[in-house]
Amino acid sequence: MKLSRFVHGNVCLSWLMLVVLVNFAIAGTPGKCEPNVPASACPATCGQAGSDSNGVPCFVRISETNGLATATAQNLRGGVAGSYLDPICVDPSTEILWFTLEEKSTFKVTFGVPHPFANTGPGKAATFKGKKGQASSDTANSPTNCYQYSLQHSNNGSRASADPKVIVTSGTEGDNQSKHSVKK
Repeated sequence: MKLSRFVHGNVCLSWLMLVVLVNFAIAGTPGKCEPNVPASACPATCGQAGSDSNGVPCFVRISETNGLATATAQNLRGGVAGSYLDPICVDPSTEILWFTLEEKSTFKVTFGVPHPFANTGPGKAATFKGKKGQASSDTANSPTNCYQYSLQHSNNGSRASADPKVIVTSGTEGDNQSKHSVKK
């Protein structure tokens, strides 16, 4: 009896570990995109590169709509709406400002190593946390590359996560809206 319970427990644990590992591999991990997504995949760029006096941050709103957790670029050049599958694209030296407007909403955005941000030390993950009235930002200073990040959103006890992408472009991409979402 004890042997069968031991075998059954180990088989169940092995299946559980396999499911977790497969889901982790499918979701992707923070860091450089694998496979790399070229800057030509950008339908629009968000914000405008520049110093504090002439640059415009890329405002990315973290929210929930109809059961979806979303990260949406708010100020795209051209203003044309795009697909929720589009990556958020910025030119080098553009500040990305993450925020939410929902009363009891909190978020956490985590970029692995490497990441494009100037004010996070080399070899360290870049993490942005916020809630209503408390935004978080940094400047994307890397050359053209794609970076995947982990997004966690909580609102009134419900949680959702996603693994969308930010592409730092060469500064010559098109003009549409970017949005990422995942069902809870």
